Amino acid sequence: MKTLIRIFLVLLVLAVVAALAGYVVVTRPAFQKRLVESQLPEGSSVQFVKVSTRSLELTNLNLQLSDGSRAKLEHLRGEFSLMAALFDNTIRLRGLEVDGLVVRLPEVVTSSAEGEVTAVEPTSSHIPAPRETSDSSAEQAGAPTDVLYEMGELELLFDIDSIQINGALIDASRNRYTFELQSDAIAPGQSTQMSATLQLESQQALQGGLKNFSSNMRLSFTQKESGGFEQINLDSQTLGSDANGDSLLAVSQTLELTINGFEESANVALSFNAELPHPELFAPELIALQGLSLQGELQGSAKGSALVLKTADLDATANGRSVATVNLKQSLTLGAEQKFTGELMQVELIELPLAWVNPWLSNGIQITGAPVSTQIVLSGESDGALQGKLMAPLQLGPLSLAQGPQALLQEVSIRMNPVIRVEADQTLHYDLGDFQLLDRYGAIIRGSLRGRQSGLANSSLDATPLAGIQAEASFELGLADLLQQPALAGVGSVLAGQAQVNFDVNGTAEYPAQIKVMITGLRARELPGAQQDYRFVAQLKQSNAGDYSVESSFQAGSESRPSTNIQLDGQANPELLPLPFKLQLTGPKVLQADLDLLMAALQSDVTTTTSMQQSDDIAKGTDRTAATSVSSIGMSEAPVDDSRLAQVAGPPPWADLDGEVTILIDSLTLDSGQTITGLNAQAKITEALLELSDLAATLEGGNLSGQAQVVFDPRVAAQAYQLRTELSFKDIDPAIFSKKSSGSFPVQGLFDGNFKLTGSGASLEAALEDSAADLLVTGREGVLTAFELDERSQLGLIGASILGQSLDRPGITAMAEAVPYFKNMRFSNFTLQLSREQDKKVRIPELSFVGDNLLINGAGVIAASSLSEVLSQPLELTLGLGAKGRLIDYLETLQLLSSNTDADGFRQWNQDINISGSLGDPNTSALKNLLNNAARRALSQGQQTSPASDTNSAQPAEGEQLNTEPKEKEKSKDEKRRKDIEMGLDLLNSVFG
Repeated sequence: MKTLIRIFLVLLVLAVVAALAGYVVVTRPAFQKRLVESQLPEGSSVQFVKVSTRSLELTNLNLQLSDGSRAKLEHLRGEFSLMAALFDNTIRLRGLEVDGLVVRLPEVVTSSAEGEVTAVEPTSSHIPAPRETSDSSAEQAGAPTDVLYEMGELELLFDIDSIQINGALIDASRNRYTFELQSDAIAPGQSTQMSATLQLESQQALQGGLKNFSSNMRLSFTQKESGGFEQINLDSQTLGSDANGDSLLAVSQTLELTINGFEESANVALSFNAELPHPELFAPELIALQGLSLQGELQGSAKGSALVLKTADLDATANGRSVATVNLKQSLTLGAEQKFTGELMQVELIELPLAWVNPWLSNGIQITGAPVSTQIVLSGESDGALQGKLMAPLQLGPLSLAQGPQALLQEVSIRMNPVIRVEADQTLHYDLGDFQLLDRYGAIIRGSLRGRQSGLANSSLDATPLAGIQAEASFELGLADLLQQPALAGVGSVLAGQAQVNFDVNGTAEYPAQIKVMITGLRARELPGAQQDYRFVAQLKQSNAGDYSVESSFQAGSESRPSTNIQLDGQANPELLPLPFKLQLTGPKVLQADLDLLMAALQSDVTTTTSMQQSDDIAKGTDRTAATSVSSIGMSEAPVDDSRLAQVAGPPPWADLDGEVTILIDSLTLDSGQTITGLNAQAKITEALLELSDLAATLEGGNLSGQAQVVFDPRVAAQAYQLRTELSFKDIDPAIFSKKSSGSFPVQGLFDGNFKLTGSGASLEAALEDSAADLLVTGREGVLTAFELDERSQLGLIGASILGQSLDRPGITAMAEAVPYFKNMRFSNFTLQLSREQDKKVRIPELSFVGDNLLINGAGVIAASSLSEVLSQPLELTLGLGAKGRLIDYLETLQLLSSNTDADGFRQWNQDINISGSLGDPNTSALKNLLNNAARRALSQGQQTSPASDTNSAQPAEGEQLNTEPKEKEKSKDEKRRKDIEMGLDLLNSVFG
């Protein structure tokens, strides 16, 4: 037994010796230094470490963090009691001192344009995803008031005789901020004062010119004997100024908080005052808020989980003048159900500058204009509803609205009296009251908008987008005045007209969306003499399968007897791709004049742009027409540059569509008074095929038919688009396309025609440009009017014929008699053939006109070009003419005919006519020169007498003296004859223009 005791004692002594040895080793500063350094980040170091059971001391600690931040601590010293923390539940510190703590944020160095070094805040390439918070964790967090109550009933006691911390913070821009924190004793049952300061020490001004910055905070609190804090007071003041000492920032606040953790109650009082003379120095978008000052007071209390807001007042001033106030009229309970009765809150705007709204507008929207004054009242009702309304109707403006440099609204005013109401079940009601948008001359838009939206509108997965929504809107629009606003400038060309727009949404109705538009007295600038009324009605509904159905009607004229009546019905499902749809356009009657007026009103006014472009051309000495006229066919035979057409085959614009369109128009009345009946067409649209088929119409005994298709096959990139078009007409009189009901049209007769076009390319545009086309038009039993002779011209021809007979000038008579043959040229056969091949030249292999007295045969070519430039490309057309009947006598007298006669009895003209210029502006100078030369010859014929007669008349009889008087009379007759000839020339010029 003694042996065992001895062994135990020996082991105990060894254990004590080992423990003492270990304690000595662990408490050695060198060992503690190595232990601490091993746990520091790479690149960090510490000079001295000493940790004991009663104290802690560190010297020259340098930390290098992974993000580039660095921290340096010169000295840390403090004494603590481990036994008090373990057994007395008390944090006991004696003399906590932290000296020389410097935190340096990382710098990212970039080279500027001037070669200067600029520090930029670091960016991280990895942004951690936000953690998802489950409902259970949210419940465990408890109410926000629980934190207050825990502060009032802390189990730990703090016994700290003093705290001293000083150091500096250096940001990424190398600005240095020094800070200092001091605290006197913190002990149970004792009041403590703690102060902290933050001051800027920088040689250069910060953003906005901030040079001097300081912030002082004083915190006082009282710790209870049992632990926890029962009262906390916080006062702070922040000041900032520029290099000249002018104030840029002055913010002060006072917070008083009392806590009773046992009863779970608290009271809080907060007041603040912020002076921002130049807020744009900190946020450039706040430049309009000059001289901004904010004063506020907040008082509240907490009881359990409910937070009661008793006082909430805010006053915003600008340069010492109050512009906005917010006042809470009665207590507001947050976190618990409450019903309000009477006024809850009042917001008053006192000549608030509209520019104050700009910082909160998006997409570069800016508003300027007169300041606004109004009072907004939020009140509660006995049924639990909250309502916000104005004490008086609101008037904004005159104001202007712009988006960047683009003006949207200019010098307009807005009047309305809005009311917003939220029911206890979260149903929202809104009403704009009497809404008006006015310019300086009166109302542009006036009307009303009211509606409601249920709080459970879209709670069901099967609910439609309009479920739970009800809205009614009715507006009257002055179209001419509305289109004068910059936002709609150039959208239309309306001279006069009023529009009434009614919109109705009801999610529970069969057709949840309906719109009705009525336009009265519409006049367009292009057609100032025309006026018409229009009506458009549409309604929309959605089925459970996601399909939308649209039914619409468009009418023009009176409601009882509309001149145009069109219906458009369709179905589509926007949730599917490609979009499946079906459209059907039907109408018993359509009047072209109604569509012309509507299109003229919708057409953009580009006359100003065109005139400016023409002025620029003239100023630069450029005449496009002349340049086209002098161009030659040979110069244009170079290959057309198609580099802009060499595109990679991409999907067509209709790739996302898959549907059909049907058109059925019973009658279309043209401006000429003629009627097209049975206008039918069928279209099919898919990504692979765009097809127009069954095109047919009847035109006053004639008919029109055709088809077209575009096939898309991306597998053949160079020829991905293949198009084919065929159009034919039979027994068509071109006079039906005249815009005059009188029937005045240069061509009349019955014509047949066929048009074919085929092409392929990497794009639809390339396929059109590389297409080949053929056009053949034949006519019979018609009349071609080369020019019209008014009453003055007819009198001129009669006068010229009589003058030619009286002056013995057969040429003048022949010219006067020949001109009427070119007025209405009757023909028995007319043929025109055009063709375009791969070289992109448009050839005219045949132009034939066979009339009663006139024959025209021609051929020519138009230079190679794209389809859009055909009308402006050089034209080379040669016309051969022939005459028959009495016209031969007149043209023979004018020396215009040759001796050749064809099998049909037509005498050929002695000279062909070459037409140059372009198809859009032909140069007929050759024909004019031919007629002018004939006119000169007609006037000169018969003026010269025979030499014998001249000799006889000049020699006096023998023995007679030379008498000058008769000669003077003869000279006066010649002058009179010359004047008569000039008058005849003027008459002929009046005929030819």
